[in-house]
Amino acid sequence: MYPQSFSLDDGTTVHFREETSGDLESVWGLYSTLGSESRHTLPPFNRSLIERWSSCLNEYTFKPVLVSVDEGDGERIIGRASLYHDLSPATKHRAEFGIVVHDDYQGRGVGTNLTLFMVHVARAKGLRKLTLDVFAENGRAVHVFEACGYAKEGLFQEHYWFRGRFYDVVRMGLAL
Repeated sequence: MYPQSFSLDDGTTVHFREETSGDLESVWGLYSTLGSESRHTLPPFNRSLIERWSSCLNEYTFKPVLVSVDEGDGERIIGRASLYHDLSPATKHRAEFGIVVHDDYQGRGVGTNLTLFMVHVARAKGLRKLTLDVFAENGRAVHVFEACGYAKEGLFQEHYWFRGRFYDVVRMGLAL
């Protein structure tokens, strides 16, 4: 079993747990305080999208996992990961992986540990493959995913259009 918590170099304990509908404000706090560089590597989001995710938690086959740290006055959500699982016969063996880690915790092992935790969850649920799309220019994320065993499966040029330009996307996969 993969651990449900780990410690950062400074001794801070990081916890993984399932998201609940009561986490809406904390999840919005995570997304709304991301810096411009992190926002640039994510598709556009807003409060109503986060609210929709929160209201649909019961529809997820696998609930999204939150990453939190204990602060003096309570818990702070510092990351979120999800596995989107389609139950159609042709694709029910795989899930699409998504992740976000707050700027303050990037480069400290949170993304790697959360990615590995979600691989463990997928294996435990009997999935055979994980896939993800990442902006080609997001070298840091590509490096983390490769370190966790993902391989580049393709490049989709000019795949997304927003913020006034096209973005290339790398498709990555991990056979379980």
